[in-house]
Amino acid sequence: MMKNVQKNRNKLITGVLIGSCVLLSWQTLAIYFTWDLNLILGLMAIPFVFRVREKGRFRSLYAIPAAICLGLYAFLHMKIFFLMGAGMTMIFIVESRIGRMGYLPLVLIAVSSPVLKYLGTVFTFPLRLAWSRMAAQVISIFDKDVILQGNIFVLNGHSFTVDPECLGLNMIVTGLILVCMLLAFAERKNDISFSLLQIILHLGLATFLILIANFFRILCLVMFHSMPETMSHEIIGLSCLAIYVILPMYFWIRWRVSSHSHSSAEPQNKPHFHYSHSSPLLYAILLLFSILYLNLQRDLYTVPESFEALSALEVPGMKQISIEEGVAHFESESLLLYIKQPVRSWAGDHTPAICWMGSGYTFAYVEKRLIAGQEVFFGALRQGELQLYTAWWYDNGEHRTASQWDWRWRTMKGEAPFYLWNLTGETEAGLREKLEEWFTKKDFE
Repeated sequence: MMKNVQKNRNKLITGVLIGSCVLLSWQTLAIYFTWDLNLILGLMAIPFVFRVREKGRFRSLYAIPAAICLGLYAFLHMKIFFLMGAGMTMIFIVESRIGRMGYLPLVLIAVSSPVLKYLGTVFTFPLRLAWSRMAAQVISIFDKDVILQGNIFVLNGHSFTVDPECLGLNMIVTGLILVCMLLAFAERKNDISFSLLQIILHLGLATFLILIANFFRILCLVMFHSMPETMSHEIIGLSCLAIYVILPMYFWIRWRVSSHSHSSAEPQNKPHFHYSHSSPLLYAILLLFSILYLNLQRDLYTVPESFEALSALEVPGMKQISIEEGVAHFESESLLLYIKQPVRSWAGDHTPAICWMGSGYTFAYVEKRLIAGQEVFFGALRQGELQLYTAWWYDNGEHRTASQWDWRWRTMKGEAPFYLWNLTGETEAGLREKLEEWFTKKDFE
């Protein structure tokens, strides 16, 4: 009787602590909750992944990394660290009071976060253009009339734009969440617990298969002229994901578990042991107070750096209109210029690929162009019947580049910080003419 009372009391305290963590961090975490397929899949995965696999076997493994992540959020101002810190705090509370859950809950939080989509949007422009070129080469085997212009395919006189969504950025997150669910099913069915290294290796294999699936998806979308927001578009995407990712991973995981059950996974039937919950409870309370403080002070940790350098910027032929949230806005009769203040080499810079789409525009096409010897990203923006042309690059006064890796590496080596320049015009010719003028004028800063 006393045992049942103690168990119920322990579950009640655990529930209160988890609920408190959610409530205390909600305002900061709310930015991650946008209702889409990946969020729905992530919520569906919770009952399978967040499951206590070894009741009575306690550990405080996540206490220290949770505190480190919250500290990194305070110093680096990157919300992903707050998300990971709050997530690890909840896992720590469960594992220190009820039993071990394994590593899958932590991995699910990581792959469900927007960081993968952000990294895909920022770093995969060259990869997207390479996929488009490869697809065009394959299609040309069967149809010589195919023409590729950036990310626009012209096939038999009909144009088809492969935008970032068609290029499967969401497919990566969707596929990894589904693979986490497959691993959770395998753990439950076979009474095992995968190590963190094994989970990472499985997700690495899944990512490789997703890249293959993505290429065939592009190929099918173009060949069948399957436009976004159509039934055929969704069917092709889901079919490629199922055939090239989910089915192979299902059979691979099943084979690994069945043929290497003693070496590839860690059995759960280990001796149970108990210890006092007083210390873990104290750690949990300290972490919750840290989360509360950081959440209440969230504006302090998102305030951009000084705008003095931006205020001092002068652009010949353009007038500075405003400085808002670390972005200087310049205008002329036919051009708009946004200059974003530098960020640290490890921080997100919110490229125009993200910001323009957030403002309601879509990219008709995006490609790398060489203008007056300088490589830039060049694209066409659409919003209803309005069409604009935009280009962006990074500049620190000594060096210009369109490469994320280049400016980050140079910043890490101690070179001057890079500003993001984004010039937008009403016509392609006018924008190109201005860029040529700037890039050939040696004394321009």
